[in-house]
Amino acid sequence: MFKPKSIKDAELLLKGVRRFINYRRDLLPAAKLEAIEDLARQYTAAISARDEKKLKHLGEELTKTCEGAGPDYRSSAVAENIEVFFVAIAIALGIRAYIAQPFKIPTGSMQPTLNGIIAHSTRDTQEKAPNPMIRMVDLVRLGRSWVNVVAREDDEIVGVETYTLLKFFTRTRLVGQRGNYDMPGPPRRVLEDFGILEWLPAVERMGGRWMVRQPTPVRKGQVIARGYIDSGDQVIVDKFSYHFLPPGRGEVFVFTTKGIRGISMEDPRMGSIHYIKRLVGLPGDSIVVREPMLMVNGEPAKEFGPRRVMSLTDGYRGYQGISSLDLRDGQYMAMGDNSFNSYDSRGWGPVPEANLVGRAMVVYWPFNRHWGLIR
Repeated sequence: MFKPKSIKDAELLLKGVRRFINYRRDLLPAAKLEAIEDLARQYTAAISARDEKKLKHLGEELTKTCEGAGPDYRSSAVAENIEVFFVAIAIALGIRAYIAQPFKIPTGSMQPTLNGIIAHSTRDTQEKAPNPMIRMVDLVRLGRSWVNVVAREDDEIVGVETYTLLKFFTRTRLVGQRGNYDMPGPPRRVLEDFGILEWLPAVERMGGRWMVRQPTPVRKGQVIARGYIDSGDQVIVDKFSYHFLPPGRGEVFVFTTKGIRGISMEDPRMGSIHYIKRLVGLPGDSIVVREPMLMVNGEPAKEFGPRRVMSLTDGYRGYQGISSLDLRDGQYMAMGDNSFNSYDSRGWGPVPEANLVGRAMVVYWPFNRHWGLIR
């Protein structure tokens, strides 16, 4: 039922030989071509007979004959592997573009359903970081990175920069006159949660970027940031089903912000960015928020997600404020489950149908209580 490794290796060699013959048939001398084809026939028979001793002998002779017939035979296996590699990349990119794509929850607007990036300062509590083994476990299990950034020398902070690591992990850099200080996480979380704004009051956000109005001194040995930062939940978004099944009220979905007035991009150079919210209104719906209730067409929302938000239990606080929105064709209303800390359709209006990306299906990392299907 299962083939021995020697037979599998022999079949791979024979496949390479046949490819070599097909590619070089017009260039090989007739005598060489005939010799290779004769050995290939014998080799095929030996595979059928599972004659391992004969396979070893014929395999060596076949390889030597091919190498002598064409200088590029040895490289054909490498070329084949490269071809397979690029095909795999093409398939992965196709899946990402049309079927499923990973996204990271950057903010706390969907808590407690989904976690955003949260930093915890231990500068005042004097809590020490655990040993390296536990820190590694925390990173794998919880997406937790421990931070201990101390000024290496007297310096002045003159700027704040944002960049991504591996195109996925957002990091913040405090730019000094003499050196830089890098920390995991977006600027808002790093600056606010680590208490950096307390000693760096000259920093402000302008046009989607964080800037330092005037140089701020730091002293050698000064604690810039100490504590840990938990990564936002990493989710897989189903981009395929929207082609066949319409969006459903109450599901968590991802959309682009392109063309939605009132949403300022973190960095204009990034182009359109993605938001993740709960879809609370479909085209034709009349939505009214009357704290803590969400009314859809005159009745309290019936779907699981909104009902859980309105339950006022397990960390859910209901829907905040008083507002209303009547949706026209091709318009959807998006709201965060953390309504008290969510900038959503109440502020910038409906999401156009063309902006829909897909349903949020599962949290695949970190392995916290949110891991699994998203509801």
